[in-house]
Parts: sequence; C-alpha cells; structure tokens
Amino acid sequence: QVVGWALTVFPLLGFWALLVELRFGFRAAALARRLEAEAGLPDDELPARESGRVEREAADAVFARYALGVQQHPESWQHWFRLALAYDASRDRRRARWAMREAMRLERAAPPAP
Repeated sequence: QVVGWALTVFPLLGFWALLVELRFGFRAAALARRLEAEAGLPDDELPARESGRVEREAADAVFARYALGVQQHPESWQHWFRLALAYDASRDRRRARWAMREAMRLERAAPPAP
C-alpha cells in the first residue's frame, strides 16, 4: 500500500516541480524581454576560457558594480535582474535564482507604467 501511494505521490510532486520551474523560466524570460525593450540589459563582454566558462575575476568585477546598483536602488526590479545575471556569470546559481525571484516580486509590486 505504501508503494502504491509513492507511485501516485512522487509523479505528482515531479509534475508540480516541473510546473514551478517552467513558470520561473517564462517569467524570467518575460522580464528579460521587457528590460531589453528598455535598453537595460547589460552589455558587458566578459572574457571566457576555451571551455566557454567566464573568467571568474572578470565576473566578480562586474558583480561588484551590479551589487552596488542594488544597494543604491533596492526597489528596482531592473537592478535586481542585472544582479541575478551577475550572480549567474559568477556561477552562483542559488543566489542568482534568489535575486531573480526578488526582481520578479518587485516587478509584480510596481505600479503599472503609464
């Protein structure tokens, strides 16, 4: 009987997790399109190794600039979005997702543009 429940519950949990990830991805892509339309996407050219990975020192330097932007404008979803990209370039996926969630939260809370 426990195995029966597990065979029912685990696929449902997997489906729920898939939906959560897809929703996150679609919302992040929508914010990226919106920021691109505002000409606000970063245009930093970071040097990469032959493997394609961004050089850590260059990513850390860019990160410091975007972290300062968030400190100066903590209610700006645009600054949080750029910080999420900087975290991602620095290979810190956990903080990148956290910053992206903050950008999404702030964008939802912002009054509609005229």
